[in-house]
Amino acid sequence: MLNPLTSLRFFAALLVVIAHIGYGTYHLGGTGVAFFFVLSGFILAYNYGGLYENLEVSSVIRMYGLRLSRIYPMHLVTLMASIPLILSTQFPGIQTLLANITLTQSWYPHGIEIFAFNGVSWTLSVELAFYLLLPFALYVSHKSGLTRTPFRCVTAALGCLCIAVTMKLPFEGWKLQQFTRAWWFLYISPLPHVFIFLTGLFTGLWYNQVKPRVQTSVKAATAFEVAAISAMVMGFLLMHFWAIKFQGGLEICLIPAFAFAISVFAVGRGKISSILSHPLLVLLGEISFSLYMVHQLVFFYLDKYVTQVTDPSGPLTIKFGATLGAVLLAFATFRLIEEPSRVVAKRLVSARKDGRAPRAVSRI
Repeated sequence: MLNPLTSLRFFAALLVVIAHIGYGTYHLGGTGVAFFFVLSGFILAYNYGGLYENLEVSSVIRMYGLRLSRIYPMHLVTLMASIPLILSTQFPGIQTLLANITLTQSWYPHGIEIFAFNGVSWTLSVELAFYLLLPFALYVSHKSGLTRTPFRCVTAALGCLCIAVTMKLPFEGWKLQQFTRAWWFLYISPLPHVFIFLTGLFTGLWYNQVKPRVQTSVKAATAFEVAAISAMVMGFLLMHFWAIKFQGGLEICLIPAFAFAISVFAVGRGKISSILSHPLLVLLGEISFSLYMVHQLVFFYLDKYVTQVTDPSGPLTIKFGATLGAVLLAFATFRLIEEPSRVVAKRLVSARKDGRAPRAVSRI
């Protein structure tokens, strides 16, 4: 189910990997993270969109347990794996350790220590904010009628995107110094990202309503898929030629294209979707979370004990080998950590008293 979207997750994770191996100036990492935030909202709408018309404590707790069982095992393992690297320099302190353990490190500004331990986990901290918000956002949406028609869902999605853009407008033209409070608010704080997530959420709620009515040929679906890819490419080019001058331009240029592309590939009836549904690509998509969580640690350990792989001028063969090693390790951790945690998640789902389990369980 939704195999093309699973495969697209791998390519989004790969953008982050490429950025961290020495090509960060192309803003590939931010592009991949933005895609994940929109996709997270979409998939959670797909999974839970029909729930929480009434807020029941037991239902909310089960959802939290289900989501946390997906991200916490890998988070804790990679956090522990990062400690030897940290001990070789300077331990950041108990407060930072506790913030990382509880995934609250992105919720307040504390300088470079935001990226202490496994630095990429700051996005999990943002995702945790999404999970905490989800049942209440769906409840309010149902009660207010925002999800009553497809048109209202689209209007809500556009409204959330406009709010995210408006929050960034005061920073237009600024040259923000890293690790300042303004920089933290714009790039790390969950608050602006929440509205990007909600854009994906309302896009997913719109999709839930229109999907049963979608009747399209393979040819037409393929045309839409080509258009979706073209929109993402044009958005990326626009970001580099114009919006990179605008703090937060990444979301402005790419979020609408991402929402469109995710909706198109969720239908999965075109030729490109057929390619993306190849078992190898789907497998790579399934291990994408593990790849995201382990790759930077692999690179840092290689930098410290073997050879410099994150140097932009380093040999491509070394970078390719390091990336391949990260992929192989991701496959191992997926089998040994993620899949067992999936069993726990399924038990949580089957324990629902009302028997209404989500239609699919996202690993995003």
